[in-house]
Amino acid sequence: MSPAEFIAALEGASTRCTTPLVPSVGDGHIVWRCWGPKGQGAPLVLLHGGTGSWMHWIRNVEVLARDMMVVVPDLPGSGDSASPQPPFSAESIATMLLQGLDQIIGAQAHFGIAGFSMGGLIAGYLAFKGAASQPWRLFLMTGVLGGYTTFSAYSLDAALLYERGELALAAFYVIGSVVLSIVGLFGGLALIRHLT
Repeated sequence: MSPAEFIAALEGASTRCTTPLVPSVGDGHIVWRCWGPKGQGAPLVLLHGGTGSWMHWIRNVEVLARDMMVVVPDLPGSGDSASPQPPFSAESIATMLLQGLDQIIGAQAHFGIAGFSMGGLIAGYLAFKGAASQPWRLFLMTGVLGGYTTFSAYSLDAALLYERGELALAAFYVIGSVVLSIVGLFGGLALIRHLT
């Protein structure tokens, strides 16, 4: 399957929703994509970074949607979503998202959040304003073990070790980092599944 076919199939498996973007420039909407079973545990909201889109989560959605409803907006001003009326902030975008989530998963419904970069900042405001799930009211992930935001630093470190001729250390660094990241991922999944 080509990348374009994979993206089309994944998007085709989603339920596409729109919610009003208030205030917006013109007749604007936030575009959401949802996967997985509704009502099976708390939904997980995934927030992309910067000027991205739902496709930043393309490698995560399918696996996560096996166990829970996964809700992924194109943040206002990104992807297929309209731009908000200026001035706007991470806090005002969180308010807009919470209004949309009220329509999609129900008012005061509990939910988990994962975000990175700008999405991580917005996730913090969303958790503060919303009814996030768990006894802590929130699982907010802004890069676990550097998994989202520091991959480039990891790659640079490995390249520098290789260029210095420290092949054994470079190999140990790469393999050790990957193994520890996977162990951390499974540990995080086990923790979240235990708490939900």
